[in-house]
Amino acid sequence: MSASRDRELGMFRSISRRDFVGSVAVGLGAASLLDARPAGAQPTGRSARTAAEYPPALTGMRGDHAGSYEAAHQLRDGAMSFGRPRDTREHYDLIVVGAGISGLAAAHYFRQQAGADGTQSIESPKPYSAEAKALITELGIDVTRYPSMLDRDLYASRGLGPATFFDRETYGDDRLVTGSGRGVTAEFLARTPLPPEVQSQILQLNTELRDPWPELTSAEKKGRLARISYTDFVTSTWALDPRVLALYQTRPHTLFGFGVDAVAAQDAFALGLPGFQGMGLDDGVGVGQNYDSMRSAESDAYFFHFPDGNASIARLLMRRLIPDAVPGSTADDIVPARIDYARLDAPSARTRVRLSATVVRVAHDGPIDRAKGVDVLYVRDGELHRVRADKVVLACWHHVIPHICPDLSEPQRAALQYAKKVPLVYTNVFVRQW
Repeated sequence: MSASRDRELGMFRSISRRDFVGSVAVGLGAASLLDARPAGAQPTGRSARTAAEYPPALTGMRGDHAGSYEAAHQLRDGAMSFGRPRDTREHYDLIVVGAGISGLAAAHYFRQQAGADGTQSIESPKPYSAEAKALITELGIDVTRYPSMLDRDLYASRGLGPATFFDRETYGDDRLVTGSGRGVTAEFLARTPLPPEVQSQILQLNTELRDPWPELTSAEKKGRLARISYTDFVTSTWALDPRVLALYQTRPHTLFGFGVDAVAAQDAFALGLPGFQGMGLDDGVGVGQNYDSMRSAESDAYFFHFPDGNASIARLLMRRLIPDAVPGSTADDIVPARIDYARLDAPSARTRVRLSATVVRVAHDGPIDRAKGVDVLYVRDGELHRVRADKVVLACWHHVIPHICPDLSEPQRAALQYAKKVPLVYTNVFVRQW
């Protein structure tokens, strides 16, 4: 692609965090159509094409690749034409919109209740529901094996340790400082671009045994901390320079998606941020404490990680739903297992997964109180199709639902706009010459 064409498409143009988050979410939210328990349906998929493509083998930052977003964007922009769709004459007991972990789990539980001829959710990280625990066990995942498969001493054995990067935009200088920013020392701070007066206050925040509310019990202190942000705790309760917070601003990003200015001080305490060491707080759960900041033995016991992330859970669910498409039988062999995409939408299967099918409308086939089923319209290869079902589960990106479901009430529409997706990117780096 030419440089001029790159600029036309927006390369090198600034992008706000809000727009970036929105675009990432759209990329993750393109809806697929998962059909459970067909009743004499005829095939509409193109097995020859899907067999030739193998998405797991694709690499690189593909983003919103061509074909994954056009129909959804037309729907959002009011440019979708709902002419006469091609009626597939398919009728299913259940259609699940969305073929991610939520959609596959919904289909799995439906089959459990209705039988092989014929929702719950996996909660994270704690407390695990009985259903989530049972599903993990049923899929053959042994969470107790994780410690034996993780070499916690790997990096230390190679002479590696933690480091903190101080960026020019925030600190006036690009500098990588070895040593931990957690439990900081004077020696560590002296090597940073932080001004001496800020270094002194950071050290004070980490070491001084201060209790601003000695007259309160631990529970009462936590109640007060739950009502202020960590930023307020540092700048008002401790009366420290706001520049101190730059070192901690991004600490909650991986769990909460935002910084310490929007995280309650009670959660900051549970996450291990400094300033609470002199307050005599116990490790119990405080009123209003976020699940992600709770210290839980159950959470530690149920922590596990596959080489390909949560994709393995989706693949294990797919194996349960369509065994002929996914070879193998264990949680170990699921990672290298090559899925036969041509079998996902086979007409003879009791459960079918239809990919590259963006759902654009889900509506009752009459007034809600008298409807006998649900009509589902989806776009595939630029053509509009209709399929019917007794019931539908919407397990797609929540921001899409108000656009595709005209029967949704206004309170439901408002609620679906509340939650936001936040991109979390992990990078693996291979070092050529160790």
